[in-house]
Amino acid sequence: MAKKKANKSSILKRLFFLYSFILMMSIVVSASIITVNKSKDTVGIVKKSENLASNNSEKTISIDNEKPDATAEKNEAKLTKEKVDNIAQKDYRLLLVNKNYPLDSTFKPNELVTPNVKRIGSVSLENRKMSREAAKALENMFFDAKKDKINLILVSAYRSYESQADVYERKVETDGATEASKYVAKEGSSEHQTGLAVDVNSSPYYDLAEDFEKTKEGKWIAENANKYGFVIRYLKGKSDITGYNYEPWHLRYVGTDAAKYMFDNNLCLEEYVQKLASEQK
Repeated sequence: MAKKKANKSSILKRLFFLYSFILMMSIVVSASIITVNKSKDTVGIVKKSENLASNNSEKTISIDNEKPDATAEKNEAKLTKEKVDNIAQKDYRLLLVNKNYPLDSTFKPNELVTPNVKRIGSVSLENRKMSREAAKALENMFFDAKKDKINLILVSAYRSYESQADVYERKVETDGATEASKYVAKEGSSEHQTGLAVDVNSSPYYDLAEDFEKTKEGKWIAENANKYGFVIRYLKGKSDITGYNYEPWHLRYVGTDAAKYMFDNNLCLEEYVQKLASEQK
């Protein structure tokens, strides 16, 4: 009887150790599986992070490539005095004169002649003259305008450096320097000194004013002046470029080709000369 109990006890001990071993192995295997799964998850997360970073990097590059090159825009051809002079040497009719590009006090154009057109009685002998080509173009324009029952009158053409100084000083005395600078150029900065500019009106009794654009003469000039090589020099909405307010009466002779291009593209002379300068090598 004692021997049977001993055998039974021995069997129980063996079973206990067996169950313990199985339980331990189960725990080890489970732990291993969990570790492997975590490792896989970690690898997956890392790969996803790497892919996301890679994608973001590609997007960033793409966005950067789509940004305009501000430096390139700033490096566009600058309108230097040298380029302005080069353009004028090739074609005097395109001589740019403004507050930034003034003429010397000794400058005087060649071949100034008096156009055979109607003019106000108070205009001086000097002040009615223009360069020969511009004068002829003005005569043709006035002649054709008259056929269309348009009454044009010459108010002012060539002005010397000294006479422009007088005009500016008188304007300052009446309206102040700030207001004067909006419409009247200082000596050296006036296009009238080139012999290529002319002020026109519809009557000797009217002041030069923006309302000229509303007259039949002003409308005719706006539409047809370019056909004779003239442009409205100080266009509406371009004062930040030209330096002067809108002047529908102030015409500038540039030649028929340039005038047509400027008219068709709504360009002031500064913009047209800038275009030519950018094309220079």
